[in-house]
Amino acid sequence: AHEGGVWRIVFSPDGRSFLTGGTADNHVKVWDMATDQERATLQGHTAGVYAAAISADGSLAATGGGDQTVRVWRLPGGEAVATLTGHTNYVMAVAFTPDGRNVISASSDQCIKVWSVADGSEIRTFGDHLSGVTSLAVARDGKRLYSAGQDRLILEWDLEKGTKCRSFEGHTGEIWGLALTPDGAHLVSGGDTTVRVWDLRFGTEAAKLAHHSDQVIGVSVSPGPRYIASVANDLQLKVWGVVPGGMARVRAKGFFGIKVQDEGGGRGVVVTEVIAGTAADRHGLQVGDLITKVGDIAVTGSKDSIPAIG
Repeated sequence: AHEGGVWRIVFSPDGRSFLTGGTADNHVKVWDMATDQERATLQGHTAGVYAAAISADGSLAATGGGDQTVRVWRLPGGEAVATLTGHTNYVMAVAFTPDGRNVISASSDQCIKVWSVADGSEIRTFGDHLSGVTSLAVARDGKRLYSAGQDRLILEWDLEKGTKCRSFEGHTGEIWGLALTPDGAHLVSGGDTTVRVWDLRFGTEAAKLAHHSDQVIGVSVSPGPRYIASVANDLQLKVWGVVPGGMARVRAKGFFGIKVQDEGGGRGVVVTEVIAGTAADRHGLQVGDLITKVGDIAVTGSKDSIPAIG
């Protein structure tokens, strides 16, 4: 177990293991889902771990945190592959390109960096954000990158050319979550007290979901995509079911961050990634939990509507 808080949990693509990042012990741990046993402890960070990602093939992990470094590890054993230095403030988000050859990092230093996994070299830096960068999303074809941050902006980048393509404006507060729909046609963002859905074909806002009462700090889209999930500092988890002509809303208290996966049987969604905190521990939501109409989770209708996605 970690000594102190856990900020980030990331589920492996095959669902057989997950990573946790500690904010007090500075460790990254690999856990076996079937046995709940610790597989490995990855040591190297010298400050809290706030960002983590696993490559699409599950062979590599990237982590970042308060020591301003990005570290790449080989899974499942956790052997150190590279330490990437160059940021001058906390690393708040990391992501792999779909081919696993590059790692992308976002930092409170307002910069986004693209790194080569093979030799650890810095390929390029994007620096157009006006404040700390908190979130990243990479298109499945690896051609586009989306970033967001405390400056209330979402920026789209051409990863091949290294240029900014366009910006998406509408949030009135900090943005702490980004997620792409599986077909790549829509981007979901979580910022201020709202969740917004952007149509990437036209660069326009397709929907605004405004039911949180405090800062939204995480969003995710299920693979279907039948659901959009959002979490906020109001201690509520909301899962929006995407249906023609409208959306259903699932609410739950006590969670700071979540990613979900369609359960497949029509019963709900399974929690696959969390940002844990005191409230999350107190309310007991965990990776692997099925979110359905049970207990303190209520399914309600919503007046918000967007076209069906996917």
